[in-house]
Amino acid sequence: MDKKCRDCKKTYDAISPWQQLCDTCNKYARKRELLLSRERNRKNNHKRYYRMRYNKDYRDKKKIDSKLWYQKNKKKQSLNNLRNYRNNKNLWLSRGNTRRILKSKKWLNILKSQCYECNNNQDLQIHHEIYPTLTLDIVNAIKSKKIYYLCKDCHSKRRVKKNPYL
Repeated sequence: MDKKCRDCKKTYDAISPWQQLCDTCNKYARKRELLLSRERNRKNNHKRYYRMRYNKDYRDKKKIDSKLWYQKNKKKQSLNNLRNYRNNKNLWLSRGNTRRILKSKKWLNILKSQCYECNNNQDLQIHHEIYPTLTLDIVNAIKSKKIYYLCKDCHSKRRVKKNPYL
């Protein structure tokens, strides 16, 4: 069945009655469509990123949705935590031991309870540059400024600098 191509107006042998493009135009159309879909995905990801970063209502809605998901999927979440613990045992041990040391009376004044960068006192989080597991190694890391407090804002900025895809 001979038909005229929609793009180049050449006649070609059509395989099916709904085919509108010759083989060469069809190949380029597929490439165009692939490039356009990639561009759309890139723009949508960019929009989603800025929506999450700057739109407080959207962030709050996402938090509520994620809490609901965790409530419905507790078993999945506990399996994910267990898998994460098995894969990163030293990180988990280091974080737990650091928390325990900083709460103990013996090491109470080893670390100032303020942000290392902006001297803020609210929403403090522990930041590790290294992950020692033994008590004396943790204390030495704190003394050499490898483990310190950061406020929530500074900690999120530090994480974005380290890994821009988070």
